[in-house]
Amino acid sequence: MQGSADAPIYESQLGTINELVENFVRGTISASAVNYTTVISMGDFNIKDDSYLYPRMMDTLAYEVEDPHRSLNPGEDGFTSSTGNPNNPDNRVDYIFNLKMMDESGMCAFPSSVVIDYAANLLVTKGELEDVEGLSDHLGVEATFSIGENPDGALPNLINDGDSCNPFSRTVSSTDRAKVETVILGILFVIPMLAL
Repeated sequence: MQGSADAPIYESQLGTINELVENFVRGTISASAVNYTTVISMGDFNIKDDSYLYPRMMDTLAYEVEDPHRSLNPGEDGFTSSTGNPNNPDNRVDYIFNLKMMDESGMCAFPSSVVIDYAANLLVTKGELEDVEGLSDHLGVEATFSIGENPDGALPNLINDGDSCNPFSRTVSSTDRAKVETVILGILFVIPMLAL
């Protein structure tokens, strides 16, 4: 149950997510790469989409956030979790959000990032896989993104000295670069686990 007593905890957690994502984006995505980059936030947020906390979540994650389920699947509930039988979900708390703009400055905006497909599925719950223990009591959520291409076809140099989408950019030292590259590898490893 999401009572008003829980609101400060959820808001604090959302603020932490926002800070983590903003720092990652500002420290790793070059201004020259924003037109062919997508930034997502995903997971079990424990905030129902009909909760009074849902709009607060959307406002806190980034300046402009797209919930692709709402735009691509109007009229569908998109339930991913259940208070009872996991194969009969009755609420939506698992999300993949497309973060379109990090703040009002517009320096870290990702205009070409478009979600073209979004769905919840039974892949990881018990019942879809016979004689296999379920991996989760929540439905899996999947999304397909379309991202603009780099005009020269090359992969972007995400860490580029003096070319951050951060309006308060600074030169990235080789020590900072090594730290960021380690974080990127860690996040890329963790993201598939979070999708479960």
